Amino acid sequence: MWFGAYLRRDADVAALRDLQRQVSAALEQDLPLGLLVARAAQRHADTLGLGSVAVQGDTHAQTVGTGSLRDALAQLTAQHGTPDLLVVDAGAHGLDDLHFPHTLTLSVGRVQDGRAALTLNGDVNPAHAAHFLAQVAGTLEQPILLVL
Repeated sequence: MWFGAYLRRDADVAALRDLQRQVSAALEQDLPLGLLVARAAQRHADTLGLGSVAVQGDTHAQTVGTGSLRDALAQLTAQHGTPDLLVVDAGAHGLDDLHFPHTLTLSVGRVQDGRAALTLNGDVNPAHAAHFLAQVAGTLEQPILLVL
């Protein structure tokens, strides 16, 4: 049996979804919501002392690169080993959250009325984790920060 902190916070992702649609159309390829959440988490990884951030793909975790959104999308590569943080788009599976054992997981749930739940589950200090979730939610609510 595995235990850890479980924190949940709602975020307004309406503007983020608009950005996702616009960038997907401009690049003529799908920009996964999980990648945008992972980039937001990367911006604040130092709050939890995290190094590697990966996003769960269809079959395996993919390391999230840095640089422009175009570069990050092109540079998604298979994650080797366990990342410090695994980002999962639970909403893509019709779920509100989805977590994996043995790694810190940030899950983004189904988008309903422009809002989605962010849940963080794993072995982390709850006070630091709450601050991290607030930072990630703030970045997702101002998606221009993910473009700069």
